[in-house]
Amino acid sequence: MEPQQDSGVSAGAGATTLQKHRWQLPLIVAVAVLAAIALAILAILPGGSMKEAAAPKHVTIGILRALDVHDPIVASFKQQMASYGYEEGKNVDYIITDYGRTADGTAKLAQELVAGDPDLIVALSGISAYAALDATKAADRTDIPIVYSHALVDPKRTLFNSYQSSGNNATGILAPFDELVDRKLDFLRAIAPAAKRLGYFDLKGEKDFAYPANLAVLKRDAEKFGFELVPYTVNNPLGAAVTAEIQSVADSIKPGDIDVYFNIPGAILSDADNTPIVAAMAVRLGIPSAWTTPTDLLRGGLFTYQYDLANMGIATAAKAKAILDGAKPTDIPVEGAQQVALFLNPDAAAAARLTIPDNILYKVNKEIHTATSSALTP
Repeated sequence: MEPQQDSGVSAGAGATTLQKHRWQLPLIVAVAVLAAIALAILAILPGGSMKEAAAPKHVTIGILRALDVHDPIVASFKQQMASYGYEEGKNVDYIITDYGRTADGTAKLAQELVAGDPDLIVALSGISAYAALDATKAADRTDIPIVYSHALVDPKRTLFNSYQSSGNNATGILAPFDELVDRKLDFLRAIAPAAKRLGYFDLKGEKDFAYPANLAVLKRDAEKFGFELVPYTVNNPLGAAVTAEIQSVADSIKPGDIDVYFNIPGAILSDADNTPIVAAMAVRLGIPSAWTTPTDLLRGGLFTYQYDLANMGIATAAKAKAILDGAKPTDIPVEGAQQVALFLNPDAAAAARLTIPDNILYKVNKEIHTATSSALTP
């Protein structure tokens, strides 16, 4: 008997069966891929077979401080470093210096910091930046990288070769707060439209190069805003003698002698012993006062324009991480601070009996209240 041939019906049924299952193939492949992904995810979880991502190696970071006004940078820097995996006491140790206060004092702290052999130095302010550079060079330790923050360039010295590449073992963030002088003058004019006489302390003993840089801008631009400058000479350098002298000069200024006060950046008037004296003077005279940092407002100052120090700490941490990851300071561009905020102390305004119009108050980015009421006592 001849074998029977497949009928057309049988062939058609076979084709139909094949077509029925063909659409399932992509689904099967997709399920297999998803299963593989799931297994991979399970493998990297605790207890899985794949190796966990390595934590950053243990490092020591030195933080060189000149003044306490930079402490907000330290706080945000450490917080951002923690977000990068550098946990204090676990895989990072911080050596935080005392306040150098002067160029000489900061230079000594820088030398001690370099002797401690840190993996990285964070230098807060221009004074600290130059001190760290000098200390690493003198000790033949230019292998120690430096990241500076809130730094003003000394007109008499080079801090970096170019913004693109520093040409040395440092990089960082600049804070040219001499550029903020005009903003402060403009705000003084807005809140005291009839003011004419602008008082300031002419500090003969000031060693901080920020002072002459800002004073030069003030002398150049005050007239443009309709102010006549009234200097009050103070001769002593930073220390107990200058505090007594500032108190004596402040006490000698009578109501009507000046209409507004301008605090010029520098170590002397940023000192915790001296700021409250001048702030209380402005309150006693009932006049607006322009200051340097938000810390000055905590001590009784009225307002300031300042770079965002918290944001600066975050940006400083980003540069530090890049270096700890293997980059060289010369590979990381030097940057200028960008974010500027207006800070106002309503307590100081109330104590000085100043009324600031609502159409001016809207410009304020942040209010800072005086830390202690005694700071406002004339």
